[in-house]
Amino acid sequence: MTLPVTKPRSVLAVVMGAPAPVWILIVGVFVNRVGSFFSTFATLFLVDRGFTAAELPLVLVAIGAAGMAGSLGGGWLADRVGHRGSLVTSMTGSAASLALLAVAPSSALVVVAVCLVGFFGQSYVPAASALLVRNSDPVDRVPVFAFFRLALNVGAALGPLIAGLVATRSYTALFLVDAATCAACGLVILLGLRGRGTAPEPVAAQPEPGAPDVPIRGHRGVVLLCLLLFVVASIYAQHMSTMPLQLTEAGSPASFYGLLLALNGFLVIVGELPISSVTRKLPWRVPVVAGIVLMSAGLVVAGLGGVAILVVPAFVVFTIGEMVFAPVANAAVAELSPPGATGRYQGMLATCQSLGFTLGPALGTAVYALSPSGLWWGIAVVTVVVCAGILMIWKVWR
Repeated sequence: MTLPVTKPRSVLAVVMGAPAPVWILIVGVFVNRVGSFFSTFATLFLVDRGFTAAELPLVLVAIGAAGMAGSLGGGWLADRVGHRGSLVTSMTGSAASLALLAVAPSSALVVVAVCLVGFFGQSYVPAASALLVRNSDPVDRVPVFAFFRLALNVGAALGPLIAGLVATRSYTALFLVDAATCAACGLVILLGLRGRGTAPEPVAAQPEPGAPDVPIRGHRGVVLLCLLLFVVASIYAQHMSTMPLQLTEAGSPASFYGLLLALNGFLVIVGELPISSVTRKLPWRVPVVAGIVLMSAGLVVAGLGGVAILVVPAFVVFTIGEMVFAPVANAAVAELSPPGATGRYQGMLATCQSLGFTLGPALGTAVYALSPSGLWWGIAVVTVVVCAGILMIWKVWR
């Protein structure tokens, strides 16, 4: 007797039929993202509070370090107390630290507050990712992550519009509104996720003494993949650091770069979820490697070309690569993670990506100062090495 082949659900069916915890999380995070103003106005706020040009980089580095610590801590907490507890802790901590920042009377307290904001602001990411993994079938994870990213991107697009209106009144009002949206997100999660598949994930059973070690899913594979994705994040960050330098030196106005960023955001919002209907059907190595190659190719062509007739289509290729790669990265780490450790490894991924976004611009601008063309050709060479490493991980630890 031949069993009927079950056809995968459409992306729309996956999204509309997503379990309640997924919808509750996405609604809560969307509300939070719409009111998330700190990262946009942090530098301007610090200048307004009297921090000097020499002090600013140190404070910003401290915020970044706190964020990376938050990613690791949030992942550890998600595996210990469950996704709901970790998410509520993150949002409550964010609300309290933003409220403290709004009324901080001294520079020292401002530094403490911004570091707490950085810590709690990133600690929700691994718990959210682990919740999406726990509440979706493997075949549906890519569109579920794409849907989650859609909510984040739409919220991020709406947030600055609101922030511009509030910031004209005062930074105190701005950060109090930010604190209120964090508290609202925490309340949505606290009430909505009660008893809804958010308990800690069962830990893998220990093998019998003398049993063979089968390297199907394990620590080394996930760690190596996260380290390679740190390199990818460093490459990706060049579109926000060395790319505008290249365009400016080529004679393009700042408005042209702004249009490229707007084009990138628009394409991601409208295109990433439909693209996930294709990438979900492929072994994760295919969209991950293809996406990285497309991102790097777009950067290299735009960097070496310099003129608008090449830069615009190259930036579209870069954006397509982002849409192909980004939702699959979390699903790939989830597939390699041992049971009971999903939160920690999602935290490791978030930390590595944050580190790449932090160090990438510094490394890129240093290389660019020595040789602009050397940077872009260097990205091409590094991309080949990274993709070879990812294919090796797939072969050994799949």
